[in-house]
Amino acid sequence: MATGNHVGLIHSSQGVLTYQTDVSSVNFAGSIIALITTADEQVIQCKNITITPPKTESEQVPLLGVESTTAGSGVVATGVFQNAMQDFKNTTNWSASGTLALTLANDGTSASIPDFLDLATGEGTAISTTHHRHTFGDSTTGQTQLLTGGLFLAFDNGVRAGVVAMTNVTVNLGDIKATGADGHWELDFEANCLPKDGVLEVEDFD
Repeated sequence: MATGNHVGLIHSSQGVLTYQTDVSSVNFAGSIIALITTADEQVIQCKNITITPPKTESEQVPLLGVESTTAGSGVVATGVFQNAMQDFKNTTNWSASGTLALTLANDGTSASIPDFLDLATGEGTAISTTHHRHTFGDSTTGQTQLLTGGLFLAFDNGVRAGVVAMTNVTVNLGDIKATGADGHWELDFEANCLPKDGVLEVEDFD
């Protein structure tokens, strides 16, 4: 349709999940989508990914007395109602979760198909020249959970583009489980960041 309310869908293959282990020196003053490249750790073996933006909940606080309303500018009802006010709660965190194919291919200088192991546990301890050992809850330098990383989910269907960016993100690994006796192993993950450390950036289309 040349005109009208045609909506161009964004398919799964038109989304890219990447991350960086340290974004503390990245300048985000410009477009974020321009900062995301395939040189970043690209996570392609992910499914069931869910991004939950922050929510600001409110709760009614009933007050004494009543107020009269008259339908008009900005007022939808005529009537008499008990006085009340909205108590706005603190805005919740950004959160992300999903399931990865377990690859254990996160280590080394030529890591491929990463699975967030470095964000969740740091570099790990070098064991001889062939292995790295990862611990959880360790405060030793190089073993701590990285809290300066960035998680980016970019969308581009050739018509519209956008990106969800979460910085200073806390990433935790979840269950390691098999899909079945004849299947593969998977790894759950979850991540969150403060409201001020996440954005949804969209491309102008006017």
